Amino acid sequence: IFSFYFFYLIVSHFFGKKMGLISVVLASFFYEHIFWSLRLDVGTYSVLFMLISLFCFIKGFETNKKLFFILAAAFAVFSLQAHAPGVFICLLYIVLFPVYTRFKFYKSKYFWIFVFSFILILAPFLIRNMISFDKIYPRFQAGWFERGGEGSSFSEALVYATTTPELIGAVSFIFFILGLFISLEIFIILDRIIKEKPSERDLGRILFFSFGLISLALGIHSLTGPGGGIFEPRYIMPYYFAVFIFAAIGIDFVSEKIKKYSKLLSIIFIIFVLLFASYYEIKKTNDLVNLKKESYQDIKQAGLWLGQNTNPTDKIITFEAPLRAIVANLYDK
Repeated sequence: IFSFYFFYLIVSHFFGKKMGLISVVLASFFYEHIFWSLRLDVGTYSVLFMLISLFCFIKGFETNKKLFFILAAAFAVFSLQAHAPGVFICLLYIVLFPVYTRFKFYKSKYFWIFVFSFILILAPFLIRNMISFDKIYPRFQAGWFERGGEGSSFSEALVYATTTPELIGAVSFIFFILGLFISLEIFIILDRIIKEKPSERDLGRILFFSFGLISLALGIHSLTGPGGGIFEPRYIMPYYFAVFIFAAIGIDFVSEKIKKYSKLLSIIFIIFVLLFASYYEIKKTNDLVNLKKESYQDIKQAGLWLGQNTNPTDKIITFEAPLRAIVANLYDK
C-alpha cells in the first residue's frame, strides 16, 4: 500500500493526478507484486525504500531543503541493505543528479550532502558485515559472484524483456509500446537540458526511462554474470513500475485524442482499458494462488517422514525452510 502511495505521489508530480491514478491502478493489480508483497520477502521492502528515497530526492529539489536529500540518502541505503537489487537506486542517482543540475552536479551542495550522508549511513552496515561475515556486502557477493559456473548467454538473459507481454498482459503491453514510442522524443531534446531547465514532464520521462532501463540491465547482468542466476521478475520490480508509467502515457495519449470529440467517451475508454488490464492481472494472481496453495503438501509429507525415520543427531541437508521447521518441531515433541 505504501509503495503505491509514494508511486502515485511521484507520478502525479511529473504528469498530474490523472496519470498518477492510471499508473497506480495498472501497477496495483500486477500479480507479481501482489504475490511477493503477501510474503515475508525483503525485496518488497527494498522497492518501497527506493520509492521513498526517490520521492525525497524530488521534494529536495522542489523545496530546496537539505533534510530531504539526507532522507533520500538514508532510504537509498535501506533499500540497498534490504536486498541486492537495491543497488539499482544508487545507479539511478548517477543519472538523476546530472540531469537535475544540468550536468553541474559537482557544484551542487545537494549532491555532496547526499553523497556524504549516504556514506555515513552506509558505513556502520559495512563495518558490521565485515565483523560478522568477513564480507562488505555478503548478500550481493554470495548471490552474484560466488555461485561458481558460467552465466547464461545474453540471448537467454533477455527473458527479462521478452516475458514482459506475458507478465503485464496484451492490453497493457500495447499501450506501453505506444507510450514508449511517444516518449522517445526525449532523446532529441537531451541537448537542451544543458542549456535550459527541462519541463517536469520531460524530467519524468527521463527518470522513468532510466528507472526501467537500469533495472532491466541489472536483471540481465544477474543472469549473464559469474555463476548465472535464477530468472525471477521480482528482482526487476522497478522495471515493471516504469512499464506501467509508459503504458499510462499511451492510455492518456489516446484518451486525450478521444476527449476532443467527447469527454464522456474519453472517460469510458480509460475505464474500459483499466478493467481489461486489471482483469488479466487478477486472473494471473488467482491462477498463481491456486498453483501454490497445495505446493507445500509434498514438503509436509517429506518432513513428517524424516521426523519419523531419523534421529535428532542426524544431519538433514535441505534448501526448504518449511521442511527444517517441520522436522525440528517433531524432534522438540
